[in-house]
Amino acid sequence: MFFKQKSNVIFRNYETFGYITDNRNFGYKLTNGNENNIGDKIISESGAVFLSVLDRIPQTLDEL
Repeated sequence: MFFKQKSNVIFRNYETFGYITDNRNFGYKLTNGNENNIGDKIISESGAVFLSVLDRIPQTLDEL
C-alpha cells in the first residue's frame, strides 16, 4: 500500500501539534450552492510527525 500527500493539502508542523487544511478553502466560493467546504484540522504531535515525512509522491509504509 502506498501513501502520499495530495496536492491540494496544506500542512504545517509546529512543535507540539500540526495543522492541516485544504487550499480550496482559500479560493472563490461558488454561487450555485454546490460548496465543498473542507475545513481544517488540528493534528496531534504523533500525527504531525507522520504527516511531516509524507511527500507528494507515493511512498510505502516502510519508507515512511
